[in-house]
Amino acid sequence: MDAAREDRLEELFEAALAVAPQQRAAFLDHVCAGDPELRAKLAEHLTDAARAYEFVDRVARPAVAQCADDLLGGPPSAANDSHGPRVGAEIAHFRVLARLGGGGMGVVYKALDVRLGTTVALKFLPHSNADNEARTRFIQEAKAASALDHPNICTIHEIGETETGELFIAMAYYEGPSLKEKIGSGPLPVREALAYFADVAEGLRRAHEARIVHRDIKPANVMLGERGEAKIVDFGLAKMSGADLTREPRAMGTIAYMSPEQTHGSAVDRRTDIWSLGVLFYEMLTGRRPFRGDTQGQLIYAIRYSEPIPIREVRSEVPAVVASVVSRCLEKDPANRYQTVSELLAAVRVVERDASSSRGEPRFQALLRKIGLREDPGRLGR
Repeated sequence: MDAAREDRLEELFEAALAVAPQQRAAFLDHVCAGDPELRAKLAEHLTDAARAYEFVDRVARPAVAQCADDLLGGPPSAANDSHGPRVGAEIAHFRVLARLGGGGMGVVYKALDVRLGTTVALKFLPHSNADNEARTRFIQEAKAASALDHPNICTIHEIGETETGELFIAMAYYEGPSLKEKIGSGPLPVREALAYFADVAEGLRRAHEARIVHRDIKPANVMLGERGEAKIVDFGLAKMSGADLTREPRAMGTIAYMSPEQTHGSAVDRRTDIWSLGVLFYEMLTGRRPFRGDTQGQLIYAIRYSEPIPIREVRSEVPAVVASVVSRCLEKDPANRYQTVSELLAAVRVVERDASSSRGEPRFQALLRKIGLREDPGRLGR
């Protein structure tokens, strides 16, 4: 489909979304008269959008509302706190100190381990979400993360259950900030962004070696340790290969960081994490997300069919070689992305190594071909 036809498709897609669902068939017949191929493509997009909206209403919207409360300092969500512990409560051998936040898959508290005298984060599964599938996913998060002993993955201490049947995970507590808070102050220096990106990639490589796909890599799920190292948290959407939590594939994750295949609710593999890493890297370097939309439908359409504004048009000092790494992560077709995190890390290590060597640039050209990049490198900004 050529560019003009793609523009026409996007225009009609937005127009169709504004039409009442029961009137859309007649609308499509009218605007696509004589062009059955265009009508079929438009109908396919509308069906996909309807599925995505169902996911948003069921999972994402309550999480977004809770995040808004957290950011604005509003009262805790009744859905998340009505059955949860209160500050000062004793849960097993933990004393709850403060509420840290919450979302669709859990509420997190700061707590004291009274046996060891250490501070931990307790994540509880709300009763409102405590159906069998949610409990299974919650337990899987604990098992998946606890099996991953890695400096760039949050440490899981134990999983437990309260007397009233609430599940909780005790994990390492980090003062922060999160990468989301860090980016909130603006784009990061290129070297710093590279370091965080490499940390997250190293953690994901370990997870992928254990056949675990995170599926929800985003700045809010990356905490910065006391030495500035990045640590991946929240494996609540992680799927261990071979585990079947739902009979039908569903779109999971935060929409802005979803891969195209995720927005379709299709089966995903480690390459969906590589896409999310690309979104994360783009945002660290530019201070903005690569795909945006005024509506959820527009955002999903952009992820599937639009190309982001080139990084160097947003921030010219970002080296072309770095921009190329991001671009390859954000290939729509998973087959065109880096196929493994190890392959991606090899490209990043080349950039880091040669950036730190004043005599490294002459050998960049040969190395670029080796790692699959085509553009000429620039100097790394500070």
